[in-house]
Amino acid sequence: MVSMGLFQPGVDRIPGSGPARPVLLVRRPRPADDAPRRVPRMSQPIQLIIHIATLPGRGGEQATAFEHLAPLVRAEEGCLQYDLHQVADDPDRFVLIERWASPEALAAHDVSPHMIAADAANTAFRAKPAEVFRLVAEPIA
Repeated sequence: MVSMGLFQPGVDRIPGSGPARPVLLVRRPRPADDAPRRVPRMSQPIQLIIHIATLPGRGGEQATAFEHLAPLVRAEEGCLQYDLHQVADDPDRFVLIERWASPEALAAHDVSPHMIAADAANTAFRAKPAEVFRLVAEPIA
């Protein structure tokens, strides 16, 4: 519904601002009380912690592979974080921290050519498949 409202001189205008001018007001209909209300859902970033174990003495190969892979992944749309950390006192264990802007960005990452190639090459030095932990978006405390 569109209604036309007019300033009333001396009432609906700022004093000294000149003559009153017509104003177009747009009113949107309100939903009925029994109408279902849609709450916009904002996508939370996807947070992953990944534990990687290499074969004994092969941690250096994991680090080198990551150094080559990381720039490609970090350039992907939706990549917010992609960082590999070595576990203290164990050169053959690593933790990878990933954050993605959306489930779609993570899904695209998983099927990217460089990730498919990396997954195939990792079997040469990995002790077992990586353990992936998807975190709840909000911390407990």
